Amino acid sequence: RGAALEGLTAEVWTKVGRGERVDESLSGTLERSRDESLGKLRRARVELLQWHNWTAQLGQSAHFRAAWERLARDPRVGALGATTYGVEDAQAAVESGLFQWVQVEWNLLRPMVLARVGPLARARGVQMSVRSVYLQGALTDEGRKLPALPTLEAAVQRARGLASAHGSGLTRLALRAALEHQYIARVLVGIDRVE
Repeated sequence: RGAALEGLTAEVWTKVGRGERVDESLSGTLERSRDESLGKLRRARVELLQWHNWTAQLGQSAHFRAAWERLARDPRVGALGATTYGVEDAQAAVESGLFQWVQVEWNLLRPMVLARVGPLARARGVQMSVRSVYLQGALTDEGRKLPALPTLEAAVQRARGLASAHGSGLTRLALRAALEHQYIARVLVGIDRVE
């Protein structure tokens, strides 16, 4: 983890919130999680701390808001963010005023969350990051197989044809579309093997 970053200038993001109880003990739990991450990453500070799988319901919790506002004052945390699923939670995260960054799923076959939330995020000064640009490898030149769903396979084949028509591989098209999107500030890609 941290050893890979030693000697490099890097922007480091990490997550908290997976399975934490949201009660009066949350502030202490988040502080321990933050400290553990900083230790593993061998860093004095992270540029972004995100709540993993944030929901609109969580935003209504006084315990969550108090713990999160305490983290916002921590000099070891550059900015706060939320990873979300779906339009409703992404929109609630942008509207909450709690986050400088909101992460959503986005790819050539699933653009709707960003299409709905992107303009609002821009208006409110919230940065958007995306994950799943390769759709678990289905939108790559390798073409990893996903569960057999005829509509999904047909959509992947249309994307592959579009890439070919433009003289590009699907991997390049999928990433480039995200990098050039007007509402996307950062693109996260998952790497599961060296090659």
